[in-house]
Amino acid sequence: MSSSEIEGVENILPSGTATEEDQEELYSVELILDKRLNNNKVEYFLKWKGYDDRENTWEPEENLDCEEMINEFEENLRKEEKERKRMEKRERRALKQRLSNSTTTLCPSSEESVGAVIKQEKEDNIEQVKTGDVSKGIEKIPDKILGATVVNGHLMFLLKWKELEEAELITAEEANLMYPQVVIHFYESRLTWNSNSENINGV
Repeated sequence: MSSSEIEGVENILPSGTATEEDQEELYSVELILDKRLNNNKVEYFLKWKGYDDRENTWEPEENLDCEEMINEFEENLRKEEKERKRMEKRERRALKQRLSNSTTTLCPSSEESVGAVIKQEKEDNIEQVKTGDVSKGIEKIPDKILGATVVNGHLMFLLKWKELEEAELITAEEANLMYPQVVIHFYESRLTWNSNSENINGV
């Protein structure tokens, strides 16, 4: 509690009812509820023993003498973060599975359609991993775009990785930012020219 809040609480207590030892006990931490950074300093949101939730306060870490509770709270935060990441990964896989089942081909590759590539990957049960991840000790480097498709109104590219058997469906926006040369090559390989013998001026 801040010193002004502590003074306010002390003024509420009847005079002569608490010794110094009792007053120290009055401000014992019951529970750490949250954590934040305030001016680059770690603060914890505390529930005080014997006080209502309205009296919960943010306190700087250096003012606290409850190392065990802080360690336990930090461990729980790590576990929650790990679980959150695991759930996000599961949701990404489910979304990719739904996308691969509901895509429509926009620009098939000259050799095979995007749908065929997606179907082949599904059959091979190759796990698709997020762009930038390291898989089997090999950093993923884009090789070429196999095709394009529209999913829920968004343009997506099926990207083949060098030295990996995996291909991954990524948004065109991500591909444009991360791999612009690969995107340019994809579009250039699909350009067709009208082979008229006349030039533009009709001569």
